[in-house]
Amino acid sequence: MANAWLTVNPYLIWFGGIFSYICFPTESYKTYAMITLGLLILDLATKYYAIAKESGGFMQAIRTKALSSHKMWIGTRRKLLSYMIVIVLVGLIYRFEQLQDVAGLIGTLSYCIMFLREAQSVLENMVQAGHKDLSPWLLWTRRKTESLEAMLENAEEALATNATIEEVVEEVHEEKGQG
Repeated sequence: MANAWLTVNPYLIWFGGIFSYICFPTESYKTYAMITLGLLILDLATKYYAIAKESGGFMQAIRTKALSSHKMWIGTRRKLLSYMIVIVLVGLIYRFEQLQDVAGLIGTLSYCIMFLREAQSVLENMVQAGHKDLSPWLLWTRRKTESLEAMLENAEEALATNATIEEVVEEVHEEKGQG
């Protein structure tokens, strides 16, 4: 038993289980989070690529300190923390039974916004690296991100006016149909 305790830390398993219960109330949220994490990794890779391309190569970028792991870690850490907070909040919102109708909508919008922001960042990095043919995709992701953010703001305003959940969902669906 002592050997099992040392090789499999039950505290880590307990913490992981609680984290998973809070953040991923449905299987789709786990998938959305993994997609967002994958895009975050792709964003880092394309950022390194863009900096290396501008500096005349990867080794030259390191020599001129244009490519610094410390600088990249600060931005990545900030982004990871922000996404983690959003993921926890979306998971907690879903756990309120009275808010499940709105929670599904807010969760989907939140993950869509995170996805589009990361896609936009990847495209910006590629355009910065000289791939100008991706500029139309960059403009498209910017418009879609702005549209989703506006829908989320309208849902928040409707909730602030003490509208019923059904009214909020109906209003957001109407806006989505128009966008």
